[in-house]
Amino acid sequence: MYFHVAPLMLAPGSVIEAGNWGRMLSLYHPWFGQPAIALRERIFEEVRVASFPEKPSRLQCCYVLPDRDTALEYWRGQPQSLIYRVEPVLESAPTHFGCWSFGYINGEVSTPKFMDELPTLALDYWASSRIINPEILLTSAIRIIDRIPLTREMVRAAHRWN
Repeated sequence: MYFHVAPLMLAPGSVIEAGNWGRMLSLYHPWFGQPAIALRERIFEEVRVASFPEKPSRLQCCYVLPDRDTALEYWRGQPQSLIYRVEPVLESAPTHFGCWSFGYINGEVSTPKFMDELPTLALDYWASSRIINPEILLTSAIRIIDRIPLTREMVRAAHRWN
């Protein structure tokens, strides 16, 4: 069992297909989307292809978190989202263990050092070194088991944290 954070209301049994994040990025235009995130994913993919071709592409995976506490920490950065308990549709699908905070420097995706440090962060991500905030890439689709209840106090506190 894993956890997934998403801004969608999903019912138990719903399936999120692997590659949905890559699909969303492919829809970005200069006037739509977050260019810093698109750039991060582009550099992470270039580093993966060049140095870790055996690893699954972030653009073709589902992202899951290993436990409730990690999911809550991730959720605090996007409290408009919901937290789900999930399971992979295919248990034997390839995985990668990385750190979800490597794409951020001091909590920001657009600091002045972002451009210079991003290739090094990508190498660390794909080498699975210094995992502080673990995320798991699954090449399998994931199935929603249930939603984790979030109290009004948790949501208020998360909004103050941001």
